[in-house]
Amino acid sequence: MIINSTVKYFIVSGVFTLFAAIPACKDISETKEQFSTITDKKMERVEKSRVVVEKADIETLRRGITTFNATNGRYPNNLDELKEFVAIDFDKGIFNYNPQTGTLALKQ
Repeated sequence: MIINSTVKYFIVSGVFTLFAAIPACKDISETKEQFSTITDKKMERVEKSRVVVEKADIETLRRGITTFNATNGRYPNNLDELKEFVAIDFDKGIFNYNPQTGTLALKQ
């Protein structure tokens, strides 16, 4: 079977293209790893920020509970009552609150 020169050209150029693409695949892999590392670092920072905000919120709410108790002679019955008193918007779902003792903690 005789292969004409055009077909040979396409075969040879295809082989060279494949060899040229191999280092590019390595670069893509390295880029994905770098992107993954950057993304992981950003997620760690977001998580650290979230923890800092939650700690600040819990301290603010604890002061609110203490102030509520000093003002009303009792602890708030629930977090809704505390929310009205301190006039701060917070996620009640992340806290455990005991109205008998006035203790507040982050849910685990």
